[in-house]
Amino acid sequence: MICFKIRGISLRLSFGFFTVLALLCTLEQGAYLWYSVCAIVIHEGLHLLMMLLLRQRLHSVTFYGCGIRLRPAHVLCSYGKELLVLLAGPFGNLLVWGMLLYFEGDRMLAGANLALGLMNLLPCRHLDGGAALRCIFGLVQHEPWRTERLITGMACAVLLLMIVGAWLLEVGNFTYYALCIYLLFAEIFR
Repeated sequence: MICFKIRGISLRLSFGFFTVLALLCTLEQGAYLWYSVCAIVIHEGLHLLMMLLLRQRLHSVTFYGCGIRLRPAHVLCSYGKELLVLLAGPFGNLLVWGMLLYFEGDRMLAGANLALGLMNLLPCRHLDGGAALRCIFGLVQHEPWRTERLITGMACAVLLLMIVGAWLLEVGNFTYYALCIYLLFAEIFR
């Protein structure tokens, strides 16, 4: 992992990030990469904007092969504030998707925002949706072990339904199945 600091903020770039980036750059349809990058910038930018609005200072940014993690300097904040930061990214992507469709903007960019927004709302532990569920259950004072088991069960059920549903609808997108299976295994084998 490559690590350095800019203005007191730690930046970390994993080798998986460079591997996925290189793989995406080799794809024949290079335009898809730029649509995805734009959707990711919107997503992470809205997380950052919400952090700024809530006066949370950024501590580190880590670029992984399948995502970016923003960590605030003060981890201890209210569940409500954390929930707002977590949901800003996916709901922002869905808002951009709606605006692009309404104003007849670029449909590929709209599709990338829709896909990223919906994917991040899945109840998986490594996505915004799973972290948001953790906050919601924290608000109602569930025991941590029970919360983790409930979220894992929800994530596995949703992912299995997505796989079976796509198979029944004869979806032929290999990447879709690979992502669902990866997320399922990440939930089962923490």
